[in-house]
Formats: sequence, C-alpha cells, structure tokens
Amino acid sequence: PLKTWQAKSVDRTKPGDMTVDLRIALSRVGFDTVDGRHVATLEVHIYCGDAHEKLVGEMASTVKLNLTDDSLKRYLRDGLPFTTRVPVSAAPRYVKAVVYDGATDLAGSMVIRLK
Repeated sequence: PLKTWQAKSVDRTKPGDMTVDLRIALSRVGFDTVDGRHVATLEVHIYCGDAHEKLVGEMASTVKLNLTDDSLKRYLRDGLPFTTRVPVSAAPRYVKAVVYDGATDLAGSMVIRLK
C-alpha cells in the first residue's frame, strides 16, 4: 500500500512537502546471510508529477537491511515500513514509488493519483 499527504507550507507561495508512506514487500528480495543476519540493500525512488505528469518533486534513498530471523519473518508478513518527505515545486497529482533490489535485479512500483 502507498499513502500520501501534503504538509501545509508556511509560505503561501510554495506547496508543502509530500509525505509518502509505503510498505515494501520483501518476499522476492535477495538476502545474503552475514553473521546470522539477513542483509540486503534496496534503492527507493519517489516521483511526484503534476496533472500533465511533469516531474514536480523526487527523492531517492538507499535502504540497508540487517535483520534478525524474527524481524525478517515479521517484515515478510507485514511488509517493511518506509516513510519519507518529498519537496515539491507544485501541487502533485501523481505519486510513483519504485523499489529496486540490485541483488535480484528486480523492481517493483506503484502509482497513485491524487485529487
């Protein structure tokens, strides 16, 4: 699931940042085992577009996972929570989240349309 909301800006001439909240499915992530822990690195990219799908904000982040057996089981069941703020230059109408796992060369994405 992908959820978003926009913060109110103190400057009326600029839009507030978009907060993006998602749950990343880990079932196809290529984990290595290091010292009894499950490790992986994911690249997360968030794109915000206007009504014409022109880019008005973006964010990129590297997520390094180093999980115990119990944490891995929980995140496999519930998804890995990820929340970030994306500065935008105009009010977005679309938000797209892309998660890439270099170990498996797999990517997943989700797009939502905002009102």
